[in-house]
Amino acid sequence: MLKYKIKTKILIIVLGLPIGAILLFNIQFFLTLQKLGSSSIENSNLLGETAALESAEALRSNARQYLVRTAANQAAISNALFEKVESAAIMINWYTKKTWDNPSSVVSKPSYEWHNKPENKEAITVIRIAPEVSREKIKKDIHLSSNLDDFFQSILDCDNNIKSVYLGTESGLHRRAPFTAKRKTSYDPRKRGWYKQAVKDKKIGWTDLYISASEEILMVTCYKPVYHTNNELIGVIGIDVTLSSLNDKIISTQIGNKGYALLVDRKGKVIAHPKLSKGNQKWDESFETENWLKSDNRRLRMIALEMTMGETGVQQCDFDGSEKFIAYAPIKSTQWSIGVVMPVEEIIMPAKITKEKIFSFRDQTEAGIKKLLSSMRLRSIAFLIGMILIVSFIAKKLSNTITTPLLALDKGVQVIGSGKLNHRLDIRTGDELEDLANAYNKMADDLIIYIKDLQETTAAKERIESELNIAREIQLGLLNKVFPPFPEYSQFNLFAILEPAKEVGGDLYDFFFIDDDHLCFTLGDVSDKGVPAALFMTITMTLIKNNAKISSSPAFIMSQINDLLSAENPRSMFVTLIIGIMNIRTGEIIYSNGGHNPPILIEKDCQPVYKKEISGPIVGPIEGIPYKDLSMRLNPGDTLFLYTDGVTEALNEKDELFSEELLIDVIGKAEKINVKDLTLKIRSKVTEHAGSAPQSDDIAMMMIKFNGPVENPGEYVYSKSGEPYQSADSANKAKRRSGPK
Repeated sequence: MLKYKIKTKILIIVLGLPIGAILLFNIQFFLTLQKLGSSSIENSNLLGETAALESAEALRSNARQYLVRTAANQAAISNALFEKVESAAIMINWYTKKTWDNPSSVVSKPSYEWHNKPENKEAITVIRIAPEVSREKIKKDIHLSSNLDDFFQSILDCDNNIKSVYLGTESGLHRRAPFTAKRKTSYDPRKRGWYKQAVKDKKIGWTDLYISASEEILMVTCYKPVYHTNNELIGVIGIDVTLSSLNDKIISTQIGNKGYALLVDRKGKVIAHPKLSKGNQKWDESFETENWLKSDNRRLRMIALEMTMGETGVQQCDFDGSEKFIAYAPIKSTQWSIGVVMPVEEIIMPAKITKEKIFSFRDQTEAGIKKLLSSMRLRSIAFLIGMILIVSFIAKKLSNTITTPLLALDKGVQVIGSGKLNHRLDIRTGDELEDLANAYNKMADDLIIYIKDLQETTAAKERIESELNIAREIQLGLLNKVFPPFPEYSQFNLFAILEPAKEVGGDLYDFFFIDDDHLCFTLGDVSDKGVPAALFMTITMTLIKNNAKISSSPAFIMSQINDLLSAENPRSMFVTLIIGIMNIRTGEIIYSNGGHNPPILIEKDCQPVYKKEISGPIVGPIEGIPYKDLSMRLNPGDTLFLYTDGVTEALNEKDELFSEELLIDVIGKAEKINVKDLTLKIRSKVTEHAGSAPQSDDIAMMMIKFNGPVENPGEYVYSKSGEPYQSADSANKAKRRSGPK
């Protein structure tokens, strides 16, 4: 492989690359100009077509956006209309229920059938009685429903889109406003689609398009069932909106000259269209209209599917004899969809006009392109020659300026690199090369100091690590860690673990017998980590054992510890602490919680719960704080779980907490309570949650399960109150233990 001096490389870079790039650029430029000149005339012929296509596409894009906005706006207006009707139905429903539940407050008004409207009085409503139902049988409903006349009239006055308002009762009565003398002898409201659908849905809703019995016109009905307070069905409220109202108020939008709007229901049926009519169909026949979901046009079926799913969008489809855009948006209150249809031909018409205008300027454009190409060729040649001369001169000067100090720098660096750190570089160029030489000189000075400091630091670090390892062994040695700790006691099972986040930590746990029947247990978390926390933890454990000998009240013990810790506490350290004393015969626990995480009670055959009572604040920072005793009773098979916030606040790579919710979920899903297995399972879940994230805090856990009194009743006698206690002989045999180490 050939080797080049640095001066040669600089000349190649500074001179060769720019000149080569300029030369290649100009060759390419000349070829492009030549190709451009030969193809400009041909391209100008295609300009009209391209511009027309792009204009058409732009018009399509703008039209799509406009049509979607139009559909969405019209859907919002339509939704407001339907919601207004629904509000009226809800008000009538409330008033009807109130009337039927309080019949004594109703003042009867005259009720008229189709054939007996008075000439000198205004009849607001008309009543119809279903075939085979006598007026006498439903006279109560006639009486109560007469109270709705004025309410019906006010609804009609407030909304001119409403054709009629009525109530059909379960007894066969139909009261309708406004009054009409038209009737169908076979009419029974309970057999009409709006009534049956309301009873089935048991909520407010809208019917499909159907032919009304009174007017025999197309309409839709908003229905809502009415119930007594005891949920017994009274009847169904109905409010009619005609197809003509839908056409006039909802789909009257005119898009261009040939565009129009329509409505599609949730089943894909077209329920409103400018050309839709009932034809020859009768009121008692199911009205059939076009269903887009069943269309032979696959594209139209896909559009209908999105409309019935409540989507908003716009699609292009060959429909009704020509290519059209169909934009659609949902009407939320009825779950229908409004569609806006516009022919594509009408949209792209301006593009065709633009194409014709472009062709008229084609000849002028060709002449201008030829003249411009000729001028650009001459300018490019002159520019290439000038750049080659200028770059050659600069490259030679720059190469000499750089290479001389670089060679000196290379020689000096080799000397320093060989280990002669006292050697110094002397380069004075006034630029970055001089700065680089000074940096090498400073680096040599720093290396001398660094090597010395590194030797001292390494020795100190090794000494500290050795001492911390010893401190960890001492700290962990203070804890009871042989399990089971009291194998001679079958009344309970106990397991605990502690894992510091650093070499030593501030979490603590302990358990020991105060006497033969009372087990004292404690778990806490010091407000720090490392050596200070470990010392504070050791002091706290010692104070607990000493004060447990004085009093059997956890609250008193905690108050004493708080006063002693706060007396000499310049750093204001504190500990969150739980101290408990359990009667191993009865399962009764007296405990005190000083600002610690709530323990979890796992009752047999029940879901675990947090015991959130607090005896007082954190322990240690302030003297003279009173604490109170709390109590609970464990039945045989019940378990108590204590833990520090290193469990619930364990973080993963995304800084997400393990959380109290996840902790109680893990415990709740445990199939069988085994204190050791369940504790280790919780620790495993915390590790799994943390993933590759480092342990952020100390972790301590303790679990106590109460098994109940010993099986041999001969070892116990009973007091007058019925509570068992050990006989004197058994008590003398039992040995008081503080737990194995």
